[in-house]
Amino acid sequence: MSDLAFYCFQYALALLLAPLLPGIIARIKAKVAGRHGKPVLQLYFDIFKGLRKGEVISQVTTPVFTLGPVVGLATVLCALALLPLGGMASPLRFSGDFLLAAYLLGLGRFLTMLAALDTGSSFEGMGASREAAFSALSEPVLFLCLLTLVGVGSTLGMHDALSLSGMLGGRPAHEWLLGRAELLLVPVVFFVLLLVENSRIPVDDPTTHLELTMIHEVMILDHSGPSLSFIEYGAALKLWFFAALPAGILVPDLPLWQQSLCWLACIFAVAVLVGIVESVMAAHAEGARAAGRRGRAFGPGPDPDPGEVNHERSFPVLPLPADAQQPGPAGHGPPAHAHQSGDRAGHPAGRPAAHP
Repeated sequence: MSDLAFYCFQYALALLLAPLLPGIIARIKAKVAGRHGKPVLQLYFDIFKGLRKGEVISQVTTPVFTLGPVVGLATVLCALALLPLGGMASPLRFSGDFLLAAYLLGLGRFLTMLAALDTGSSFEGMGASREAAFSALSEPVLFLCLLTLVGVGSTLGMHDALSLSGMLGGRPAHEWLLGRAELLLVPVVFFVLLLVENSRIPVDDPTTHLELTMIHEVMILDHSGPSLSFIEYGAALKLWFFAALPAGILVPDLPLWQQSLCWLACIFAVAVLVGIVESVMAAHAEGARAAGRRGRAFGPGPDPDPGEVNHERSFPVLPLPADAQQPGPAGHGPPAHAHQSGDRAGHPAGRPAAHP
């Protein structure tokens, strides 16, 4: 098999297996939580179901709203074609292609934000603003990591040190095995970037519908049908792209088929690690909330004010009238329950009970 045919096979395999990564993450989280969870192939069903449906488009939107999902998917497809897949260098490689890959991802994000702002919704505008803030923090880190790999490639005398195929082709892994400090930290930074760029916990929760925590999901609330399928598939490809970055550093230069299998195993291992991290973060957050509830329930504190609101009962606890706090003598004065409501005393509210 020629190099071009092998790379095309690896590229088609990435397009086919990319929606499997979110399913693996969801299944790991469900197993840790003791639930059955969704099927691993759930995203495949959602994508094909969206492609068969119609699309609802608001009358206040412009063609930018429809163009956003298409451009977002196209940019991720082009950026993925610049990566070395399965140990095989990209046929589109050139010096400085890592800059093009980073800017292609930035262009897709920019069009997604424009599509969110095009709806005129302040809610989606809030999500676009948060996305811009996180991208301003993550993109410099991505360039710093790539420049670190450029320095390693220049030290090794690689002729394609300025290309992603040279940075992630397997040769830097030998230096990583020798214990170079920068290469020990770059895979960890790439993993953190994966969580940030793909809106995963603890940066964002892709399954939440709470306004205070939504970033990516809030920008696509008005999309439906094929546009939503393009966005979901593009997000899966973007997750595959960022999972391939640490895989390219950790997998050494091996015979082609062995390196390809190790590369795929490393990508799926990254997905499993994402699921474990999100499960641990969720368990830690739930434990902190439970500890806070126990502290409020049993912790020492001042005596409550009789007029404060009881949040457990959702109605104010008011003091009883002076003449109803103590029952009067027999035959004199109303009983203690005379001023209670009809639901508790058995009589209409506001009317005292009749005396025999």
